[in-house]
Amino acid sequence: MEDIGERIGRPAEQVQKRYDYLKTQKAFGEFEWTKELDKLMRKYKREKKAPEEIAAALDLPRHTIEQRIQTLWKRSPKSLKSTQKSEPVWSEEEEEILLRLYIVMMSDKEICDTEILKGKGVGAIATRRRHHLNSGKGLAGTEMYRKLLCAYRTPGREWTKEDVLQKRVTFGEWKELGYPD
Repeated sequence: MEDIGERIGRPAEQVQKRYDYLKTQKAFGEFEWTKELDKLMRKYKREKKAPEEIAAALDLPRHTIEQRIQTLWKRSPKSLKSTQKSEPVWSEEEEEILLRLYIVMMSDKEICDTEILKGKGVGAIATRRRHHLNSGKGLAGTEMYRKLLCAYRTPGREWTKEDVLQKRVTFGEWKELGYPD
């Protein structure tokens, strides 16, 4: 250690400490990556985990993780990008507003332009509307959609676009209706 220390201008004690530390670490060059580890790395990166978190989860040094991330990025940047789009959270009232406006013939873009559903873009509105229209027990749409549609066709229960935008409707009343489930 003294010879090495002299060559690099460090005391032998420092050289020995560094050597002891490096012996405890898994060196990148000696470590063999498996397909399973790469798959886990990609999963953690898509979940937007920091290299420190990945290192802790895989019990590897952070620098090893960082080097592997760079390698994987060079091979295929898309494989490390998050595919999770943050879906907006919908309250029951917002879903009812969406459906009531759709029932009175407003398009997704028109609903978005009213800004009554703050933070919801045209894509999110369209996705949520399709969810309500295309799911159900062999019937057309969710229970909320079916009951609102029946209520709209019932004399005395109709509403207008302005009623919904001004929130002059009783939200949640559809639950009490005895229309088809």
